[in-house]
Amino acid sequence: MLVIRQSWLITRLLPYMGHHVLELETTEGGLKIVCQLHHYYQASCSCGHQSQSQPGEGITSTVKGRTRNLKLTEYVLVGNAFATFIASLGVRYRLSRSKILEFLFDWLGIELSVGTIDRCIREAGIACEPVVARQSLQKCDRLLQNE
Repeated sequence: MLVIRQSWLITRLLPYMGHHVLELETTEGGLKIVCQLHHYYQASCSCGHQSQSQPGEGITSTVKGRTRNLKLTEYVLVGNAFATFIASLGVRYRLSRSKILEFLFDWLGIELSVGTIDRCIREAGIACEPVVARQSLQKCDRLLQNE
């Protein structure tokens, strides 16, 4: 428990929720998968008001015919760097989901389901979408370096 004391505020921060995330780290010897625990805290002030932090949420991908929509969120099993690595195996190196599963088990000792691998690849695709639509960008002439 963490207590913050100021003249007008007394706050107690208590972790009320947490989840584990598998993350890829580079070491001198190569790659390593580490399990990180992410905490979310609850704070209460002197007036009795309580605030809770929540995992962040992003856009939702909706595809017609899909039974379940994909929503970007921080509450995931696979971290950013590890998900990017999995997506690059699938997209750049054109490995199938089952080949990625085999690679992760043989080389990194990690067992993931095909569904988790598929979710990582789809999330990376959503994260790579442009922030601004191409049609809404202003058209302008090419500027030279000295302008």
